[in-house]
Amino acid sequence: MKPTKQQPKKRTFLDLLTIEKDRYLRKGFFWQSVNVVLGYSEVTFIIWFGSFIWPKVLEFLGQNNVEEWQFSVFFSWVYNASVFAICNVVFMVIYKLEHPFFEQYKVQKDEKWPWIQDPKAWRELLSKTLQLVLFNNLVIVPFILYLGVLLSGGQSTHSFATQDLPTAWTFLWQYCFCLIIEDAVFTFTHSMLHKPYLYKRVHKIHHTYTQAIGLSAEYAHPLEFVLGNMLPLGIPCMILGKRMHFYTFIAIGTLRIIGTTLGHSGYDFPFEPSELLPFRATSAYHDYHHAGNINGNLGGGTVLVDFIFGFNEHYYDHLDKIYGSKKEDRKTQ
Repeated sequence: MKPTKQQPKKRTFLDLLTIEKDRYLRKGFFWQSVNVVLGYSEVTFIIWFGSFIWPKVLEFLGQNNVEEWQFSVFFSWVYNASVFAICNVVFMVIYKLEHPFFEQYKVQKDEKWPWIQDPKAWRELLSKTLQLVLFNNLVIVPFILYLGVLLSGGQSTHSFATQDLPTAWTFLWQYCFCLIIEDAVFTFTHSMLHKPYLYKRVHKIHHTYTQAIGLSAEYAHPLEFVLGNMLPLGIPCMILGKRMHFYTFIAIGTLRIIGTTLGHSGYDFPFEPSELLPFRATSAYHDYHHAGNINGNLGGGTVLVDFIFGFNEHYYDHLDKIYGSKKEDRKTQ
């Protein structure tokens, strides 16, 4: 999927609404129905599990004299690293299987996976990737989390009270709030990382992957890891403060890690409940950025900020070529 070099077409908000309508239609009724069921089940489980596990967490903290800030730092650190590791073990199996069911959703169908293209170069890149991902997770994450505690006066940023556990509505609006603010912050920091000075010295590492895979989501210079991976979600969570329960913070963080791994997986699966939300960025959307359109599709969770600043115009031209030609083919059949 190579980006076009022609002058892109300017689009209005009505054009964007049409693009969104087409995105929903392409997904099809079956997969949209599956996503509704998955999304409902996901939220229902999150709310139920919170009410089930949180009293046990508070009991553990009380029995072992563990302070809230200690638990928040250590648990966030270990849990987030574990989620990212599990996600990539799952994708390692999927990559290894090369099953037609999964491969039909591969974004860059004309490109072979990097371990097939050049096994020797892949082994070298994998070694560098693992080293940097481990450094980011084992050093940068706990350092930033502890720094956050110091800046908050040695207190946990979020509520630990059982009565503050989220309802489904609270969880959904806080998820959407974080998604929108995170996307705005990420688009800004990402655009800064694409300035020549920072791109050459910092962001170019992440763009070593012209065909993204799950692990590449956190293959980033430590400065970029803070600015692009941690800060965008951290800011809306800090804005919410005690209005957000720590359990909600962990749940949204989990979805964020799964989402960024999917977004870099190289697949654009139809079974992704969050894509029910309007203006949601898909895996194919970010993959286009990695494929060579490095100054476009800079957003993370949504397409809105990109649309406002015209960062995704080339991508929408690309969609016009793909799906416009398919419509013409159907007309001639």
